[in-house]
Amino acid sequence: MSIKKITLISNSHLASNPRLVKEAEALSDAGFIVSVIFLQHIAQFEAYDEEIILKLDKVKFHPINFGSKDISSRYLNYKRLWRKLWLKNNFNRELSENLFFTEFKKIIKEHNADLYIGHTLQALPIVAWAAKNNGTKFAFDAEDYHRRETCDGIQNNLAEAIENKYLEDAEYISTASKFISDAYFKHFEFKKIITINNFFEYEDLNQPKVAKDTSPIKIVWFSQTIGLNRGLKEFIAKLALLNSDLFELHLRGTSDEFIRAQLLDEVSVSWKNKILFHDQCSPKKLNLWLRGFDIGLALENKIPINRDMCITNKIFQYFSAGLAIIATPTKGQNWVTDKAKDACIMLADNSDLGELKKWAENKEKLEYAKRASKNAAKEIFNWTIEKEKLIEVIKQIEIE
Repeated sequence: MSIKKITLISNSHLASNPRLVKEAEALSDAGFIVSVIFLQHIAQFEAYDEEIILKLDKVKFHPINFGSKDISSRYLNYKRLWRKLWLKNNFNRELSENLFFTEFKKIIKEHNADLYIGHTLQALPIVAWAAKNNGTKFAFDAEDYHRRETCDGIQNNLAEAIENKYLEDAEYISTASKFISDAYFKHFEFKKIITINNFFEYEDLNQPKVAKDTSPIKIVWFSQTIGLNRGLKEFIAKLALLNSDLFELHLRGTSDEFIRAQLLDEVSVSWKNKILFHDQCSPKKLNLWLRGFDIGLALENKIPINRDMCITNKIFQYFSAGLAIIATPTKGQNWVTDKAKDACIMLADNSDLGELKKWAENKEKLEYAKRASKNAAKEIFNWTIEKEKLIEVIKQIEIE
């Protein structure tokens, strides 16, 4: 018998996991009965999640909320804190692997599925339990190389222990880059491992032309958090050597006054007026907002190891918006930019922004780069094509 009902499980907000949302929508459109069980803990993100829930009206969503101010979520948050304190002096395998194991189990018992797919490391023990408890199957989506995701040896060792314990029984492992697939294959050489890239659906945009010669080129970077370890300070230092009349830099994400002051510490007054900070917004608003820019920044580090291997949603979202790209040369981003060289500038550690200056001096070159980006989004980095790999691997699974 083939798979009919699929449940995706995550330890994060829907708005924080566009990969899960794309997979849920793709599987629902392909005719599967799809449910999603996920955690909520940031009040602001609840509204963003609701936008997604309303859009995917064929998918059944089951949030576990411990971040709102209502009585039930506050009570659940007290339970979470109590469990953390209790685990310091007592051992419980389930709670040590996921503090909300009890809540996930309750929902799973009420809503059986033929296949459970874990979308965060903390969800892996849960989908393994669900499959065993219901006599069905589970799979795992490794968006990151979890056992080398941080520079914290203890945390990495814990991730490795969880993966070693459960992944041998997974029906398949999907990853978000070929390099993560290669890494997991070394540990699980007999498992089915597939790469499903973080592409976005192509939209035929009525894209604004590049700014006229008298207007600044608009550069953008976004993430959930604006921090000092994101490569931004180094980029700003290089950008500030160029004429501030030629550019604007827009940064979107959560930050505070200290972070902003540190990023602008050595920047001239004229440049400070051209570096603009924006608060976080919903995924829907972000997609529309990005279309108003010329260049997207994909600044990634090579340490820890996972950062070198992974390919973030960010760079593919820039392509989806039709932006030219400035990227740092990690393994993952080199793989991307090699497929769309005319759209990209690679920024090495010791390089200046000479290529960016050429775009400013000849905006026809920038226009060409944006057209190349849009074409790459259609022909290469297209979720409509990429999602078929996921659908096909699931269609091949047989259950009793």
